[in-house]
Amino acid sequence: MATGKVLYIFINYPLSSIHAQAFLAAEAAECAGQQARFWEMHDKLYLNQSAWADNEGALGVFLGYGQAVGLDQTAFQICLGDHDMADKVESDLALVKQVQVPSTPAFVIDGKGITGAQPYSTLQQAIDAALNK
Repeated sequence: MATGKVLYIFINYPLSSIHAQAFLAAEAAECAGQQARFWEMHDKLYLNQSAWADNEGALGVFLGYGQAVGLDQTAFQICLGDHDMADKVESDLALVKQVQVPSTPAFVIDGKGITGAQPYSTLQQAIDAALNK
């Protein structure tokens, strides 16, 4: 539900040291975003990490995901193949390094960091506290 009370910004933090294809996966999500399908691709990538994380054929996997989420395949293939979104992903990486995000997932709510997989109630409490200031 959009209330205008919370601004949610997603920053890519591809952990390439853990998943060899993470950077390309971030590019795939951003390329999908050019067709207003970022979240669909994001979810597909997260749900299927084992299929692509260390797969040298990950490009083919991502192209298949693009088809599955309804992307214009030609535009998606060009964007991904030409690495059109690499600068965006590099910029996101520079930001997370600058603010010293220690791990994923990580959230900043009202200037306070919350790291690691947390229950919804933890995030809800932090958001409610910020909104009630």
